[in-house]
Amino acid sequence: MQVLRPFILRRLKSDVEKQLPEKTEYIIKCPLSKRQRCLYDDFMSRRSTRENLRSGSVMSVLNIVMQLRKCCNHPNLFEPRPILSPFVMQPLTIILPGMLLNICQGKDLEETNVLDLFKISPSCDSLFAYSEGHRLAMNEQMLKDYLSTPVDVPIPKLKGFHFSRPPP
Repeated sequence: MQVLRPFILRRLKSDVEKQLPEKTEYIIKCPLSKRQRCLYDDFMSRRSTRENLRSGSVMSVLNIVMQLRKCCNHPNLFEPRPILSPFVMQPLTIILPGMLLNICQGKDLEETNVLDLFKISPSCDSLFAYSEGHRLAMNEQMLKDYLSTPVDVPIPKLKGFHFSRPPP
């Protein structure tokens, strides 16, 4: 144990190197930006924040301090901003089987991969090429509306799956 002690203990540079000059610290105060100030004040005015501070719990207070640090270091860590882009893309038309509706409703489908569903339908071949690595935005109501319209494409039958609506 005596042999390992110098390697295990944490030592300061001042203890090891005697010729180093003293460490000099400068404290520079800078004002918060408008967004940082707004986020900071909003967080501090929340009832849950005030209750956690009154409780005196060490973990609650440390959590509040961490949230305030995030707000001061970079406001996007505290509250992300949506990405605004001048690029506008028209919505994609997708023909999908009814089992995707089961996924949106949270039904258990035994490790269903959504991208595999795109490979099932021949009308989705071009979509699959563009869907690699991109996030497709479609909510449950849009999917229900789309699936309620009659389509002439046959819905594939898969063993082990059941459809939430009868095939057209």
